[in-house]
Amino acid sequence: MSDQSDRPTDFINKQGTARFSRISFHWGILMPSDPQPAKAELRAAMLARRNALSPEEIREGSAAIARRVTALPLFAAAGTLCSFMAFGSEVHTAEIIHTALDEGKRVALPRTLMDEHRLVLHRIDNLERLRPGPYGILEPAPDAPVVDPAEVELFIVPGAVFDPAGNRIGYGAGFYDRLLAASDGGRMAVAFAFQVVPRVPAGEHDRPMNLIVTEQGVIDCARGWRSTDRLRLRNMHFYGHHGAFPQEREHGIRFAVDVDLRIDLQLPGMTDNLATTVDYPAIYRLIQRLQSARQFVLFEAMAEQIAGAILDEFPAVLEVTVVARKFNPAVDGPMDAFEVEITRSRPEWMKRCQGS
Repeated sequence: MSDQSDRPTDFINKQGTARFSRISFHWGILMPSDPQPAKAELRAAMLARRNALSPEEIREGSAAIARRVTALPLFAAAGTLCSFMAFGSEVHTAEIIHTALDEGKRVALPRTLMDEHRLVLHRIDNLERLRPGPYGILEPAPDAPVVDPAEVELFIVPGAVFDPAGNRIGYGAGFYDRLLAASDGGRMAVAFAFQVVPRVPAGEHDRPMNLIVTEQGVIDCARGWRSTDRLRLRNMHFYGHHGAFPQEREHGIRFAVDVDLRIDLQLPGMTDNLATTVDYPAIYRLIQRLQSARQFVLFEAMAEQIAGAILDEFPAVLEVTVVARKFNPAVDGPMDAFEVEITRSRPEWMKRCQGS
């Protein structure tokens, strides 16, 4: 579930049939070239997949998520909590809400103000007095006590798609981004594990999550851009016509490349799913394609091109170190190899826009 006034059934069904004309595919996920259209198409693809879940799958997954949420210190420490009521194929939240009430927490739920295009929070004491809102989603009564978002210590947030850095795609209207901007409270998303992909488009005003709780585990989004996890590819051997000397470019040389990728590995570690990590044969093919497409006079230029291409084609990679190694270089004496090493990372402005 996401922004309440964005969740009518006909919206979800229509979006679930969208085509993927502007999206390229990387390691089994949708990676957009144009953020706004791609957000809509990624949202549609994920909603279609979520809507295909059976009622039993939704119940079992939701129960596992509820157990994880209510066992977290962030949940235990929150005296005032804001949740949402599930709609359609969303993670069921009733068990989380009941536990919060049983523990004496102050619990708020959102109500949609259609004319003002925003959500207002109301305190509840039980779920019996809730009634359908504009789109059939259960909401508090208008006369229930209002809760200031600034007083909420923990928001339990819905959404269609997330990434491990906490970036979120809702249903497109920005209701929750506006609500979350009014509070410094913690932000915990609940979602099925397949709703978390390595990277989603994010804007400067999007509000990233602190935690994402799935039936398979908990992702600490604070690790996101600060992760020190590594994937390393060593001694990838190639043959190409590169070098500063005519004989190297004419006859070709043997060389090797090492690649060190800094990447958050929480998601692949949690899901054991190849589609959530970098496919290292694809890295090899990328380097082979680059070095075959042109002659490099300098290995410095080759290393620069490789690093840039990896950051362009694999959005989950936070930083890359490339070592390009030429064997038996032409010098006036014995020498095993000549190496160039460079490290490149994503620009700081991009990190700020993607939930750092």
